[in-house]
Amino acid sequence: MPPARYDAGRFVRDVVYSTICVSGATGLHNLGNTCFMNAALQAVSNTRPLTMYFQRDAQLSELNCTNPLGTKGVVARRYAELCRELWAGSTRSVAPLKLRCCVTKHAPLLGSGGQHDSQELLAWLLDSLHEDLNRVANRQYTELNDSGGRPDEVVAEEAWQQHLATNHSIITDLFYGQLKSKVTCQVCGHESVRFDPFNLLSLPLPMESYILCEVLVVRLNGDCPVKYGVRLNSEARYLELKVQLYELCGVKPDRLLLAEVAYCQIRVLLPDESRVNSSTVTELYAYELPDVDDVAGTDEGENETEEEMGIPDSPLARSPEVSAGSALCMPNILCFKHNKKRSELGHNRPVPLKKSSISIHSGSSAASASSESS
Repeated sequence: MPPARYDAGRFVRDVVYSTICVSGATGLHNLGNTCFMNAALQAVSNTRPLTMYFQRDAQLSELNCTNPLGTKGVVARRYAELCRELWAGSTRSVAPLKLRCCVTKHAPLLGSGGQHDSQELLAWLLDSLHEDLNRVANRQYTELNDSGGRPDEVVAEEAWQQHLATNHSIITDLFYGQLKSKVTCQVCGHESVRFDPFNLLSLPLPMESYILCEVLVVRLNGDCPVKYGVRLNSEARYLELKVQLYELCGVKPDRLLLAEVAYCQIRVLLPDESRVNSSTVTELYAYELPDVDDVAGTDEGENETEEEMGIPDSPLARSPEVSAGSALCMPNILCFKHNKKRSELGHNRPVPLKKSSISIHSGSSAASASSESS
């Protein structure tokens, strides 16, 4: 007998198929905007104690078909069938058609064919399963006693036993808890403590209290500009942004000029005390400024050259982008203009600048700002 031919492709397909079709790894078909229902069903199905309860058919002995608040046991039976299909491991996906019909019949708002909240269907499913499997046939409601200053453990146990006297099922055992509430009288100071049952607890999602800024740092020596990403508090000021940039690029905060640039033009200079505003229309630039002491120690004259200012003749300044109005070339033609010449001051030693104007030119556009320094 000739040996069987080895089919590598079929072997790989068999391995992949056997890996996917394992117990519990079965998907649910989307029956038309039923993804919210499928998400809730998968979440409940992966609650192992409840799944084992239905796999052993323990629900057959606890069905409460006379409960007026339930569905006569229909939802419990249909969910048990679906649970067995999901955990059989015989197929990759199933269609929850029967359970979908139950949702349409007993909860028309959730079975209308539109998109709904998955939590709403989860709450309805747990409540329906609880009422169909409630072990209490005849309910007798009693009034809950006041705490009367007793310990919380005693009050909580009493409230829980009173709840089980009317609501006791596998859903209560697995999904229910207690919430403590305390009410204090403003007149006499009396405190009343209650423990109420719940099966769903909604929690708020934390809001983002920070902003992300991208800043293009342009160095004075003509190096290629570098963009930095900075994470700041939503209430941060531009001075804090400068401090973080100093930690990243090594330029001191007092030597950084922040500006909003749009279409190669400076729209506004940003003062340190202003709050950071994350705008998508403009770009944020940080220009390195020359040291004030170096500017005060240069030769006199308003027509000082870039070499006298200590700005090297970089290839970036001679590039064609200068004539095209590129914002990247702005720091290479940054100049300080003194209102008075040093020869008019009457002494030869350097003095602090009283007033200076910063002019930033970019091709056909220019922007200037005045700053006070001492």
